[in-house]
Amino acid sequence: MTSLKEELSGNEEESNISLDEMYPVEQEENQVLSKSSSGKLKVWFLSLGKSKKVLILTLLFTAILLFLGVFILLFKLDSYLFPSSLSGSVSDKDGKAVQGAVVCVEDDCSTSEVNGSYVIGDLRYGKVTVSVAATNFNMKEFSYNLKRGRNNLDVTVEPEGFGSLTGNIDLDLSKYDDLKMLIDGEEISLTENGTFSLSRVAIGERTLKVESSYFLDEEFDITINEGQNNLEELQLTPAADVSGKVVDVYTQKPKPSVLIRYADKEVRSDDKGDFKLSDVEIGQSKIKLSFFLEDYLDKTKSYSLKQGLNNVKDVEMTRRGKVVYVSNRMGNRNVYISNYDGSAEKMLSDNKGDSYSPYLTSDGSTVYFVSTREGIKNDNGGIVALVYSTAASGGAITKVSKTEYSDYGSIGSFSFDSMKRTYTKTIYDYDDDSYTAKLYYGNIDGSDMKNVYSKKDLYIERTIVANNGDFLLFNISSSGNSKVKNGLYYLDPSNMSTRFLWEENDDYSSLYPVAISPSRKFVLVMVWDGKLGRQDLWNVGIFDDVSYRVTNTSVTEQQPRFTPDGSYITYITTRDGEADVYKVGLDGKGETKVSEDGKVSDYSWTSDGIVFYNSDKVMWAIDSTGNVKAQQVTDSVLGAYYGSYYYYGMD
Repeated sequence: MTSLKEELSGNEEESNISLDEMYPVEQEENQVLSKSSSGKLKVWFLSLGKSKKVLILTLLFTAILLFLGVFILLFKLDSYLFPSSLSGSVSDKDGKAVQGAVVCVEDDCSTSEVNGSYVIGDLRYGKVTVSVAATNFNMKEFSYNLKRGRNNLDVTVEPEGFGSLTGNIDLDLSKYDDLKMLIDGEEISLTENGTFSLSRVAIGERTLKVESSYFLDEEFDITINEGQNNLEELQLTPAADVSGKVVDVYTQKPKPSVLIRYADKEVRSDDKGDFKLSDVEIGQSKIKLSFFLEDYLDKTKSYSLKQGLNNVKDVEMTRRGKVVYVSNRMGNRNVYISNYDGSAEKMLSDNKGDSYSPYLTSDGSTVYFVSTREGIKNDNGGIVALVYSTAASGGAITKVSKTEYSDYGSIGSFSFDSMKRTYTKTIYDYDDDSYTAKLYYGNIDGSDMKNVYSKKDLYIERTIVANNGDFLLFNISSSGNSKVKNGLYYLDPSNMSTRFLWEENDDYSSLYPVAISPSRKFVLVMVWDGKLGRQDLWNVGIFDDVSYRVTNTSVTEQQPRFTPDGSYITYITTRDGEADVYKVGLDGKGETKVSEDGKVSDYSWTSDGIVFYNSDKVMWAIDSTGNVKAQQVTDSVLGAYYGSYYYYGMD
């Protein structure tokens, strides 16, 4: 009998052998499954008990549902966070815009504008239903795939029906060749006697429009019903159209953007200066058109119009600005101010004594002038002129002078730019047969006058002051002082120091300064050429050692000066037998004739390039940059010979 231990051991071996032999396929599958993670997972899952398997499947199904819910939620949020929009236009079958059409995407709606356009925003993308409803048109409904973001959709609607339309305008159209009739923007064919007929017009509210230069452009609201529609005779109102061009009065160049106004009608000139004002009723003998442009004077013109198109002459606009001048039309010499074109003229002085040398400040607020209105006399019995001021708009006259200039017997040489005054005295000493030249400098009102230069045995001929008053220029001639040269000198009145600028010599036997440039870098010097026996103009550097011969002619240039911006030198010359204004570069090159008058006696140059000049006591204005036409400003004007070179002042 086999022992129990051996039996058990034998059973174990037998059992192990029989398992491998009994399940060879299953063992092979387990080996394959064990080679991958999914296989391992399957083995692990199969090894679980039933209750655990049910729990795991429940959790897995719940996770799948949760994932789907999150995905759907994100999809919904996307449509809310990034809504779509739908826009486009509604038109009829002929392509005409349909106003008032209600366009709906589901429950969101919009009404089309005059041009048929509509916009619906804050929509959810996806497949939607679009509907379009408009009066006298068939309703339209369809599906549309609305995409994310902006969507464009143009819709065409069909009318509910059609009718015919007939009518007439009791006119001989051969006399009104530009008359047109339109229905909803489409032109209607008219016969010569003004009748018309349309066989197919969409029913509903329509707009009939009449256009013509002979009549008011009018619109008539009509209703078209199915069947025959007969329009009563249209009554048109006679009218005129006015067309023309707006130009600068001096250059004759066209002016764009000019506002033209008549009653409640307004138009603006185009880039070529052209304008057209339509539908002016013919109910009065004359009409007035007003013209407005920045930096130009407002202008009003009257016109007699005929029915139809009226082409008027070019409208000339004058730049905005003020000019001051002198006239003796009241007997005495008086100071006047006016606009550039002579309008709004006002006498600023009061006809007491003679008033002259007017100066308008750069801000246009104040006018300074010199006048003998108080009748003050000096020791020699001569009438002394004092300085006065007044508002450019007129009013009270204020005396500026604080003295009666008894130190010299007159105001002497003065400048309104610097508000300074200067004069020279020659003191003779008969005991030692010598003489001393003394130069005085101070304020134009006569205050703070100081002796800033004093030398024996010489003469000071001409003194001019810089526009800021910082220095003076003067010339010395006939010097009997061996230590002093004849020529041009610079003087700083603050420390009374002098500096020699330019010397007289055999070729240039005398010279004197006439004008300092606005930049204070140059001085114009008139030079007497002893060899040629004539005077010529030179431009000399004040701080730099440069000099340019400006003129070289047999005649003397009159009233030389710099332009306000300092870019050119200007003067009057009669070299061709006629007196006109010229300009030339600072180096004496590029001379150009500015005026074409031939009788210019005085002139002035404004900061905006307008030149005013006197010709036979008539004042004219031209544009120095390219004038075509001179404009008369006023008459009975006096010249600069009375008082100073500063004849005109301007803003």
